[in-house]
Amino acid sequence: MLNLMQTHRMYESLGPVGFVRKAFQLLGLEDPKNGHRHVDLQNGTMTLRDQVLAPSQVSIKVLAESLLGYDAEHVLQTPSHKQVDLFEAGESIQPSTFANISAFNSVTAGLLEAAILETWNRSAYLGDRLAQNIPSNKRSEKFIGISALGDSAEERKPGARHPRVGLSERYVTTPDTTNHALGIDVTREAVMFDLTNQLLRQAESVGEQLRLRKEY
Repeated sequence: MLNLMQTHRMYESLGPVGFVRKAFQLLGLEDPKNGHRHVDLQNGTMTLRDQVLAPSQVSIKVLAESLLGYDAEHVLQTPSHKQVDLFEAGESIQPSTFANISAFNSVTAGLLEAAILETWNRSAYLGDRLAQNIPSNKRSEKFIGISALGDSAEERKPGARHPRVGLSERYVTTPDTTNHALGIDVTREAVMFDLTNQLLRQAESVGEQLRLRKEY
């Protein structure tokens, strides 16, 4: 688990963009070699690979204070109209403040995504091992094949002719292509004041519900 000092030093050395990319790499969302997101080629969905840091090992409060300072609560709760009032009043606002908030939002979104993908990829689900996933963007697609031989062997006496079996075609027509989706709404206040990691656990339930539907 990264502490406040380690996170702050990493952010200072890498900058907002570099820190977000490093966080995505540690979470297993991004390939460190080419910077591309990891994709499961079998079904075309995002996946996790070479994960070094689990979402449960990251404190959102520590992340906020590392990027936004100890007044992170005030920064995140400041509505946009108050920022405009500060400009009109002539008070100085550091340009880096907006970059820091963007970096915090991006890493938090990465934490939620990694938590959901962790649940989706749990080994407890057996459906993918019992059936083959075949990507398709068509409706009622017809897959042709050859039927299995089955248990057709019979007892044969010495010198007798072997029992014969023929091959026949078989096909499967896929059902209509549907998109099952589920999202979760998370506010900045919920992120900042989540001190018990319940936020990530609830985010995991999104992946769990979708994965169970696929399993069924």
